[in-house]
Amino acid sequence: MELARKIASNAPLVVQTMKSLARQTLPRSPMDTYYPQKRQLEAIAKSEDAVEGVNAFKEKRAPRFKGH
Repeated sequence: MELARKIASNAPLVVQTMKSLARQTLPRSPMDTYYPQKRQLEAIAKSEDAVEGVNAFKEKRAPRFKGH
């Protein structure tokens, strides 16, 4: 249960994407999924939640993720 709470406390956009990537990767080889996953992860890195996460870390506060 603690693991579920820890996962749920992360940015919704990241959690949703990671679950999707895991489902896509399992039936395929890593090379078949590398480029599509790379594009998704690059989009997350440019998201508002990514900026919020970095700012929260710098300001030593809990992040307020919005799923964008």
